[in-house]
Amino acid sequence: MKNPSAFRWPLVVDWDAGTAAVGDVEGVSKMLEHMAQKRDGKVCEKEELRRKDEAAKGWVSRS
Repeated sequence: MKNPSAFRWPLVVDWDAGTAAVGDVEGVSKMLEHMAQKRDGKVCEKEELRRKDEAAKGWVSRS
């Protein structure tokens, strides 16, 4: 990276899960997959709570 303070994209935030992906297309894909699984009822509540707990440990969590 030429300028480390330059804006990195994509910048995607899932406010409900408390996760964000910055400059990482794979992280965005994981977030979208998690959202689809949640929508389809494939994510159990325990898993969702674990993800939120991990996200709370840091301001930004990369998925």
